Amino acid sequence: MLGATASQVSGLLMKDLLRLLLIANVFAIPLGYLAMNRWLEGFAYRIELSPLIFLVGAFVVFFIALLIVRLNASKVAMENPVNALRSE
Repeated sequence: MLGATASQVSGLLMKDLLRLLLIANVFAIPLGYLAMNRWLEGFAYRIELSPLIFLVGAFVVFFIALLIVRLNASKVAMENPVNALRSE
């Protein structure tokens, strides 16, 4: 069999996507923490921010992104390649 399997293709896509999401979270979590702290300072009954809020948010983003990539990669891998070549 020639070419990559569906899991290999989706693995490559997921690896690149995870790297980009990790870089985005490294910048977004501290900036979000600072912005939320500054915003919450204006309230009389202030709450403390927990790092768990940001970690759960990052986990949800990673999970949804990986799910979408996996579903789209398997949908494309199951299509007949002749149909794609005809439209080119």
